[in-house]
Amino acid sequence: MPDSVAWADFRRRCLKPDSDRLGTWTARRIARPIALRITHVVAPYGISAHQATLTASLTALAAVACFAWGTPFAWLIGALLLEGWYVLDHVDGQLARWRGTASLDGTTLDYLMHHSVNALLPLSIAFGIARTSGELGWCLLGAIWSWGMLLLGIRHDTRYKSFIQRLKHVHGTLHVVGGGGGRPVPSAWPKANLRGLIGWCGQKLFEAQALAHVLLIVAAARCLLADYEQALAIATLAVPALLATPLAAFLIARELRRGEAETQFAAWFRVPAEGSLEFRDGHWFVEASSGSLAPDDRRVEVRG
Repeated sequence: MPDSVAWADFRRRCLKPDSDRLGTWTARRIARPIALRITHVVAPYGISAHQATLTASLTALAAVACFAWGTPFAWLIGALLLEGWYVLDHVDGQLARWRGTASLDGTTLDYLMHHSVNALLPLSIAFGIARTSGELGWCLLGAIWSWGMLLLGIRHDTRYKSFIQRLKHVHGTLHVVGGGGGRPVPSAWPKANLRGLIGWCGQKLFEAQALAHVLLIVAAARCLLADYEQALAIATLAVPALLATPLAAFLIARELRRGEAETQFAAWFRVPAEGSLEFRDGHWFVEASSGSLAPDDRRVEVRG
């Protein structure tokens, strides 16, 4: 872009609303600005958002391969590639918003990449330790960690799939309220609640950018502290492997206890005034106050 006005317009079109306020410090101050510069460079060459997602995926797979090799230097290269993947992961969305091609298909592809990386990374770390130590038992810890990461990552996705499953069996009119399920807000430290603080820190630890930073620090330490490099690798595997699944189980149990899926569904998909949503014979019926079916059978209205 030739001038500051053009750059400001490019930035506004590429970034999500409130991108300077929402998200982690790393995302707001490092990843998104760097990704925006990359987007600015590649946009004139017709690179599509899907191609950008594929490039980020290949970068993540290269990182996974390095961790699976298991040596300290391979870990360092893998950690740097993982940091690169986190930056590139922002480029596809920026390209889609710049070109006006944002779609559910692109979002789905992006989520598939995230879940794949979350599942493969623990397995590759465990395999690398097993390969260098000759003890295959470490792979079991990797599988446990991978399972925990999978649960942490898909618990919300499966909730939204359950929404679609219910909507397939709804007879009547529901109003879709944009932002009804809660708009994003900056996450804050729950200082007054020790248990909440522990849970908050645990969730942050297993987010992609936090894992990338931790692995980069550990990889550098492995290269510098040769006498302790294997112990550092084992600790990096064992600690999250022992924490991820219990944390996921705790969060899932809490969400079930609070009925969060039903609460979110009711917030996004509103029953018309003075009506109710009743379950009968495997179907959901939107009932008017008189007890009859509300008009416009099987119709969902969207209200922003």
